[in-house]
Amino acid sequence: MANEYNLAIANVVREYLHSQDWHFNWDEEKGVFSLGMNIHCKLKNCKIYIHIYKDGLLVRAISPVYADIEDPDVMSRTAKYLHMANYGLRNGNFELDISDGEVAYKTYAFFADELPTVKIVERYVDITYFMMRDYGNGLVSVIFAGADPAAAIRDAENDDEGEETDLELQDDEEIDPLRLS
Repeated sequence: MANEYNLAIANVVREYLHSQDWHFNWDEEKGVFSLGMNIHCKLKNCKIYIHIYKDGLLVRAISPVYADIEDPDVMSRTAKYLHMANYGLRNGNFELDISDGEVAYKTYAFFADELPTVKIVERYVDITYFMMRDYGNGLVSVIFAGADPAAAIRDAENDDEGEETDLELQDDEEIDPLRLS
């Protein structure tokens, strides 16, 4: 059965993706856009899925790195790291699929009868990208190097102090805190 989705929302998402000159796929039956994005961290890239619904959209960034489900220590460290990363987030959350070790970050935007703008769509795609970027090095360290999840969180959350943001600002525009989770 095909997903029932809002074609008007899908068109705004398509407009946003075209505005970025990104290559993407559209699954008309499922109502899902998919694309790959490079990330400036040890993950190197992630897959972005934008699911269109009747009244909103869900954006998921899937890590190329999976936790080893056969190794209980890796699963435990990964779960603890992601749980600590989720604490206090306002928009979205990390997920760990315990059946295959997949790690993702997702956001959901509910529009009811409203239509989102291109800027709103950009906000939700940016959030998933930035969260995967900001926590990606810690995720890799926890999964492959046996890093302590608490230390990896401290590193991830202190990593951007003093660094410039990837967001392009126009003139004297300030960063909208709602753009980040």
